[in-house]
Amino acid sequence: MEYRLDVINSVDIEKKAYTRSMSIVSRFPRITNPHEVVQEAIQKAKIKFITYNKPFSSDDHVVNSFLMFVAYETRNEIRAELNRKWVNPVESLPQESVLEKISRLEEYERVYNAIEKLGTPCRNLIGTFMFHDGTKKEMARALHIPRSTFYQRLRDCLARLKKKT
Repeated sequence: MEYRLDVINSVDIEKKAYTRSMSIVSRFPRITNPHEVVQEAIQKAKIKFITYNKPFSSDDHVVNSFLMFVAYETRNEIRAELNRKWVNPVESLPQESVLEKISRLEEYERVYNAIEKLGTPCRNLIGTFMFHDGTKKEMARALHIPRSTFYQRLRDCLARLKKKT
C-alpha cells in the first residue's frame, strides 16, 4: 500500500494528472471552475486508487493505472458539474397554447397566399431573398439581373407584399 502511495504522490505524477485532466475539462466552456473540478477528480481518484487491491508489476504500471483512474473521475466530475448547471432550453421557453399555434399557422398561410398573388417575378425574388443563403449580390447574380435592379425590385415587391397582408 505504501509503495503505491509513494509513486502516485510524486510531484511529476500530480502534474501529469493535473495537465491531462485540464486538457479534458477545457473542452467544456460551460464549466466555470475547471481548477476545482480537476482537483476534486484527482482527490477522488486517489481514494479509489488506494482501495484498488490489484498487484502492480512496476512503477510505470502504477502510474498508468492511476492516470486511468484520474481520467475516469474527471469525466464523472464533468458530468456532475454540467448536470448542476444545465437548464433544458426547451423547458425554459414559454409553452405555446393551441390557439397561439393556430393563429401563427393562419398568419403563415395568409403570407403564403399573398406571395402567391404577387406574380412570378416578385414570387421568385422574394423566394430567393427569404429562403436562400447568400449575399444580395450573389442573389442578383443568380437571377441574372444587376445588383441595383435587384435592390429596387426587392423593395417594390416587399412593399406590395406588405399592402396585401
